[in-house]
Amino acid sequence: MTIHAGNCKITIGEQTLGGTVHITNTAAGDMTTRTAATGIAYTVTQDGFLCPFNGTGAKTGATHTQHNPITFDSTNGANVHAG
Repeated sequence: MTIHAGNCKITIGEQTLGGTVHITNTAAGDMTTRTAATGIAYTVTQDGFLCPFNGTGAKTGATHTQHNPITFDSTNGANVHAG
């Protein structure tokens, strides 16, 4: 994946991450998940004016947190499978 914003550009390759997944069953019978990925490795390929990076090259330790819950629910009473 490549992320390009203004004068900044990074690439993130396939990797196995650490972190957490919280699954909650709601009173309505829905399943809600929240995730946090840690230890993301990335490569800064362009570091320009106002970019938060400290130069180009390989970096580690990025994180991603999904704050908005993802809700799975069944409209016919069947089991919901997420995978």
